[in-house]
Amino acid sequence: MRSAACGLSLMLLSAGCAGGAVSELPRRDAGLWEVAVVDEGARRPRPVVTSECTTSEVDAHLLLSLAPGQEHCAAPDVRRTDSGWEVRTACRVHDNRIDTSFTLSGDFRTGYSGSYDVRYRDACPRNLPGCREARAFSARRLGDCPADMRPGDRLLPNGIVIHALPAEAHDHEH
Repeated sequence: MRSAACGLSLMLLSAGCAGGAVSELPRRDAGLWEVAVVDEGARRPRPVVTSECTTSEVDAHLLLSLAPGQEHCAAPDVRRTDSGWEVRTACRVHDNRIDTSFTLSGDFRTGYSGSYDVRYRDACPRNLPGCREARAFSARRLGDCPADMRPGDRLLPNGIVIHALPAEAHDHEH
């Protein structure tokens, strides 16, 4: 099993294509972030709003955990663009390959926005049209994390707090 430090290093570095520059994921300022996610295909999109506590040590994992299936992944391909970042991940969940494309832009000290597009390759969950789901999101920094939230915690709309980090990142925060 990889160490947590190795896992974080892999998440921060990209493989890059031939001739492409290696880039890092953007880093949010530490603190409490409100993240609103909207289904791009919905007729009347209603955002799902969560709050998450991040630090520089866990942000690479937490930033991408917004999309489903972001555990057991190869190093992300991260590219800086004129308007922000493009990130691609290739992951496996129960032997189902999940390819995700993210776009991110904004000021990661105060607020940012983006979208993700998830494609399920081997098994299509929930009868998704084209085995694909797309969401747009926006986020804003609310301030410091409250005392009852630890780095990697995400407060769901129903009041439940989950720890949104993959297992290999949990050891790093203690």
